[in-house]
Amino acid sequence: MHPAPAARAVFRAAKNADLTREGSSRLGTFSDQNALPAAVRFAADHALAEHLQNILDHSNAGEIEYEFAVDVDRLTLTVLDDGAPFDPLSAPSPNADLSIDDRPIGGLGVHMMRKLMDEISYQRRNGQNHIVMTKRMSLPAHVNP
Repeated sequence: MHPAPAARAVFRAAKNADLTREGSSRLGTFSDQNALPAAVRFAADHALAEHLQNILDHSNAGEIEYEFAVDVDRLTLTVLDDGAPFDPLSAPSPNADLSIDDRPIGGLGVHMMRKLMDEISYQRRNGQNHIVMTKRMSLPAHVNP
């Protein structure tokens, strides 16, 4: 069990051309207000932008809700949308052995999300996609930089 979040912000948005930019701006403000480390902010911003852009490009979602929560050791991004079911964890990893000309279009953004964030989970509940992405504030104790 983790301690209650020290800070939390929730936003609702309609699917529109400014969704990704607004999400990034709101995350930037939240990051500044909570003095998040640059590496955490970078990873979270890129993962959030990729996910919101995927909703814009590939989803029939009408309403999107996203939440930022931070506690002493992690930042958690939660995104809910009412679009068609899509589990980014089920998307295959791109084949890095293929040349750029031979790779199929798509899939690199989801791969990047997986690499940038420490944990990602997906559930389909009550007609909504629920994505939870977590980034730790520091390296685990057993990792030697």
